[in-house]
Amino acid sequence: MLAAFSADASHQEVARIISEIEQIFFASQAEQLPVESIEFYLLNDLGYGDVEEFRDALGCSFVDFLRKLPHVRVWEKPAPEGETATSEDQAAEKKYLFSVSPPESRSAQTFKIKVETSEDLFRTLLLSPFPAKWGIPELEFESQGSEKVVVDSLYNHLARAVTNLEQHAAMSKNAGQDTTALVAAVAELKGALDVDTAFTFEIIDPDGQCEISPLDEGVERKELSEEEKLAALSS
Repeated sequence: MLAAFSADASHQEVARIISEIEQIFFASQAEQLPVESIEFYLLNDLGYGDVEEFRDALGCSFVDFLRKLPHVRVWEKPAPEGETATSEDQAAEKKYLFSVSPPESRSAQTFKIKVETSEDLFRTLLLSPFPAKWGIPELEFESQGSEKVVVDSLYNHLARAVTNLEQHAAMSKNAGQDTTALVAAVAELKGALDVDTAFTFEIIDPDGQCEISPLDEGVERKELSEEEKLAALSS
């Protein structure tokens, strides 16, 4: 699915658009939906000024964006039965339909990335919803997936965890609680952001829906046995 994420587009915004497409399709209970109508609905629902602004956010046309999604099928809408296309029809913009398949079942997996320089944190992680999680074993730190897919750099996943932990520490302090451990954890995570020392960024993915890009020799991927999957779910 990461193929749909243009280098010039906001990962968070593209993930939001994909989530909206899936929700609209499955809520409709239809076998297919018209591309043009859904594009018009989305650009208005998501607050875009016009089609061009929406397509700029995607980094391509909406139909090309849909074609990049592995769980979406796109095809040209056929002419009504008995009608033949005229030259005027052929000159007009083609109409398309699309359908969305439910996520396919995949093997549980883990990814391990050895982070030694700041560049290692700029890989892109598609983190699927809970029970997926990521962590830094050396710091005994874990962060659970949310209710929706989150697509961002490893750096931004880590920075978001720092912000959340800082907010939690502030709330705990205001409530008169001891925040020594929280403050220490924040300091350790900030050190990881700066890559003060090498560490392992680990993704635990019981549903097999997470993705890493680039998936090269710097990433160690392992499929989990059923026993390992159950252990990951219970931890």
